[in-house]
Amino acid sequence: MLNATVATLTRGEPFSSGDVTEPYEAGWASEAVFFARGLDAGETGGSAFVQISPDGIRWCDEGTELALGAGNRLTFARIREFGHFLRLRIELPEGLSRSFLVTIALKS
Repeated sequence: MLNATVATLTRGEPFSSGDVTEPYEAGWASEAVFFARGLDAGETGGSAFVQISPDGIRWCDEGTELALGAGNRLTFARIREFGHFLRLRIELPEGLSRSFLVTIALKS
């Protein structure tokens, strides 16, 4: 029997370059899909980078990049074989702030 869950990491919070989402403890899962959608009319996109952690304190980039589209375009990134905790690090053009809905879908 498979286990699955979907969780919201952020909803409507303003992000600037270098900000991160809330972490999610996902050590039981074997695969994850991040979904991101802008909640504003932002004409400029950006990038989000998947980060992993063994303890939820120290973080490193996993290597997967998620393109953040302009406006409310929905984008996603899939990852497998990750550490115990997951989150996204947001990178936007200098001086830009945007709001996103970020969810994570996990399966084992």
